[in-house]
Amino acid sequence: MMIIVSSTFLLLLQPTKIISSPLSFLHQQKVYAVTESITINKQLLRQDANKVHQQLVKSYFIFTSLKAFFGPAEVVNATKQADAAMLSGKWTIQQSRAIANEFSSLTKKENKPSPQMKSTRDYYVPISDGKERILLRLYDPGVKQKPSPLLIYVHGGGWIVGSVDIFDDSIRRLANSSGLMVAAMNYRLAPEHPFPAGLDDVVSTIRWIASNGQKIGIDTKKMALGGDSAGANLALSSALTLRDSNNNKEHNLFRVLYLMYGPYSPNLLNSTSMKMFGGGDFGLTYGQMKYAMSQTFQNASDYKNPLAFPLLDKNLTRLSPVYIAAMALDPLKDDSIQLASRFQQSGQEYYMAIWPGVAHGALSLIPVTSEIQKYLDAMTIYLKGVLTQS
Repeated sequence: MMIIVSSTFLLLLQPTKIISSPLSFLHQQKVYAVTESITINKQLLRQDANKVHQQLVKSYFIFTSLKAFFGPAEVVNATKQADAAMLSGKWTIQQSRAIANEFSSLTKKENKPSPQMKSTRDYYVPISDGKERILLRLYDPGVKQKPSPLLIYVHGGGWIVGSVDIFDDSIRRLANSSGLMVAAMNYRLAPEHPFPAGLDDVVSTIRWIASNGQKIGIDTKKMALGGDSAGANLALSSALTLRDSNNNKEHNLFRVLYLMYGPYSPNLLNSTSMKMFGGGDFGLTYGQMKYAMSQTFQNASDYKNPLAFPLLDKNLTRLSPVYIAAMALDPLKDDSIQLASRFQQSGQEYYMAIWPGVAHGALSLIPVTSEIQKYLDAMTIYLKGVLTQS
């Protein structure tokens, strides 16, 4: 009320046109005053909402190092500006890949030693088109048992960025934590190679490993398949492809599937977790996912394809046991929860863990927040148990 009176008083002091009726004049001033009052109140409400939002953001972070990494205003503003550019069509794939390259050097930036391996070996695997070969790297943390169990790992990057080299630190951490051999492959990226090119490459590489395991020191009866982010999507889609293969030997290639914070639904942009955590305060954003999906799934039919979005599969069963790891501060969290619910309904064996206080891209964030390593070590206990038992 005080604001309205003050605004009306100021308006009355300003020169005005001659009004034919005093009542008309007073009515006009009342409209002006109410309009200004509404505008001011909206601004105050917006400021209050921003304060509440910032308080919520601070409360979600339980690790000070992660809050310091994502929280500075300049970081949040830059993320939101990039989001706006993606949504307005002013973004390029080269910009995404430059950021991915920068993100891959977190270990060096944080002055942390890179995890050590006893050895790494590179192979070049022919892919389905018969024209190209892709890199497959075998990480050995010092495994004594040969032939040895193997985790096949598919890197993330929204289907549009990433490589074995970029995710090298994360793969080494998986190998050290589990004490197992880990095989990681490159795959063709969108938009140059849209869906299903990347999926075809992952499936081709799995089949190559299954056929050549003995030659490279792998016990093909003790294998697991996993991935993080888009890599989890590709891992699950690969498992569905092999489940439905005409070759019966491909139906049970894995003892367990490991799926970390993946996108599985064509409707993920409308989820509650996306609305809560996709605004730019927690790393991964709505704009980033919308951009990545538009670059990868270029045909309308892709959004109805269960190999693009596994939650569309009508019968999510007849798979190896599935271990799902979701991040509490991840816009994609609801996809993991929905996947677990579908497994529950279908009678598929699964296990699920939600890592409190952790954002999307957890494996890459260990150099920033060392506590995440404890979550990783707890996760790999099951992996070791399944793959090392006779």
